[in-house]
Amino acid sequence: MANNPEFKTLADALVTAAATASGPVTSDELMALPAPSDRSRTCRDLLNDLVNKIRENMKVARIDKLQGRLASYVHFNGKVGVLLQVEGAAGNDELLADLCMHITAMKPSALSRDDVDAAVIEKEKEIAKALALQSGKPESIVEKIVLGKVNRWYSEHVLLEQEFANPDKFKGSISKLLAKYGDIKIAAYRRLEVGG
Repeated sequence: MANNPEFKTLADALVTAAATASGPVTSDELMALPAPSDRSRTCRDLLNDLVNKIRENMKVARIDKLQGRLASYVHFNGKVGVLLQVEGAAGNDELLADLCMHITAMKPSALSRDDVDAAVIEKEKEIAKALALQSGKPESIVEKIVLGKVNRWYSEHVLLEQEFANPDKFKGSISKLLAKYGDIKIAAYRRLEVGG
């Protein structure tokens, strides 16, 4: 479906309508916006036209809008895409593309430790502590084990702490990769996956 030219035309129209709207829009608000190519029709009209033509039910499930210095990547299968917003003047298009591909592959659940829900970390601590105690570890080292497990969780799930996915280009965490370039930081990212 993602490679269907009519679907791509519809997607471009919906993206244009969302991008030119003043401020963020919900899926329902997007459907009520005028179609960019014909202001007498709505985005819902465009969607319904294609649904009726190809007999595939579709809906806009999620809209994300970032502004500023942006980069994007759509995986070759057309099912995963990333939108990345950075701040600062350093870095080049290749770096931004590499960051987008990293996010696609590594599926971070948060940008930084501050963005992780405290309840998630408490659950990870509980699990690590229970496992350490069950294995007979002395109470005196259980806390160190828990800290190590939580830090490992962060390194797997937090973008800035993940090891860069392409070690042939750079060995180290994403935060170290950004530090190598200087004046650049990730402000936000969105990883979108069909069905996700």
